[in-house]
Amino acid sequence: MSYQTPNESSQIQAKQDDDQLALLSILWKIYAGVLSLITCFGLIYMSIGVFLGTMIGASPGSASKGEGLLVGGIFTFVGFLLIAISGAAVFFAWSVANNLKNRTAYTMCFVVACIVCLSFPIGTAIGVFTLVVLSRPTVKTAFGV
Repeated sequence: MSYQTPNESSQIQAKQDDDQLALLSILWKIYAGVLSLITCFGLIYMSIGVFLGTMIGASPGSASKGEGLLVGGIFTFVGFLLIAISGAAVFFAWSVANNLKNRTAYTMCFVVACIVCLSFPIGTAIGVFTLVVLSRPTVKTAFGV
């Protein structure tokens, strides 16, 4: 039975940490790509809102143009909210991926991982895995914390 010296075991742990942080960085980039699809739904909603607002309000048989503008405005506003919220989520997910790769902004990575845990099921999985890795003392040392 061979025993490892403390130096060898710390080198093995550092290698595992590097591999897991690299894998998490890739997973966060994939997650950002999935979140960017939600931005496309926001664009669709905005397009429907503009279409409804112009077509219903411009039709010759419509009772009031205000109804068409209201419905179109609601769809456009919901689409804008989807774009803004999902755009922010994509930005933070991509930032976490880069920060994990560069070993910077430990607190931001930790906070975003906690928030992403609320997004079931993919966000929960990636958030928990990130929190587990970031909680290790060797990883904290790598981040300079």
